[in-house]
Amino acid sequence: AEGTSTSIGQSGIRREWSWSIALHGRPVAHPDLSPLYQVWRSRHAAGELPSFGDFTFDDLAPWLGNISIARTLGNRIELELIGCSMTNQAGEEISRKNLADCKSGPVGENAREMLETVTGMGVIALPCGCTEWRDQSIGWHGIVLPLADRAALICLFTLK
Repeated sequence: AEGTSTSIGQSGIRREWSWSIALHGRPVAHPDLSPLYQVWRSRHAAGELPSFGDFTFDDLAPWLGNISIARTLGNRIELELIGCSMTNQAGEEISRKNLADCKSGPVGENAREMLETVTGMGVIALPCGCTEWRDQSIGWHGIVLPLADRAALICLFTLK
């Protein structure tokens, strides 16, 4: 499974992005993504997915500001940000909201399919894309790691 999406939100923000599944048994080699993958892998003992409670603050401190959690609750997917609230580029609060209810956050069938695949199948997704905002193009990439209890650890980086 993988997907590609192009959308223009109500606020006029254009997004183009895609995602793919990381190959099983192959390490994530990207310098931004590999350290978090290694922390997650160290908590992925005996074939069981780690829960968010398996990580310490020190484990995740290097990625604060870039990291969030997606939880699948029935047919809803909600985002949480660790340590503060989360707003999208339009200023809309999206933490603890069903992604389907957000006007221009990380929503749409492609995002939902990616999160359902990660949380349901326990695979690692590698999203990347570009957002046109305020007359500039912002490139980004990230990693989505499955957690126990149908959740996912999401870390996104702006391209330098």
